[in-house]
Amino acid sequence: MLNLDTKELTGFLNTVGTKLGKSIDTKKAVTESAALVASLIKKRTRSGKDIENKPFKPYGSGSRGRVDLSSSGKLLDSIEVRVLNDMEALVGIFDPEQERKAMIHQLGLGNAPVRRFFGVSDADSITMRKILEIFTNEINKAVNKI
Repeated sequence: MLNLDTKELTGFLNTVGTKLGKSIDTKKAVTESAALVASLIKKRTRSGKDIENKPFKPYGSGSRGRVDLSSSGKLLDSIEVRVLNDMEALVGIFDPEQERKAMIHQLGLGNAPVRRFFGVSDADSITMRKILEIFTNEINKAVNKI
């Protein structure tokens, strides 16, 4: 019987893993990523596009102009990032009045058509790549520290 003692290798890998884990600034990466998502939602919505990058349905039969959900500016300005811990952040609308307006558009409640603006989709691949880059950069920084 041939045996291979991997205790040393296992110990080394555990040490590297522990050091690497402590060196990664996950809170920074999560915060930057959430801010990027909030910015994407605001920019895309102000341009009159939904989460699939398609134009919003018009406001109504007699109304004119582009639909961008920013008649008062309060709805989009209320989108904010709240960092919960090193691994979690929320992108949300936390003002009850603005949250109600957002739900009307997002779900098409009452007489309003569905105008899905809050979220990310496959159409947001550039932003998703940027988020991957944020985490990759943090991991590379951590690797260089050990």
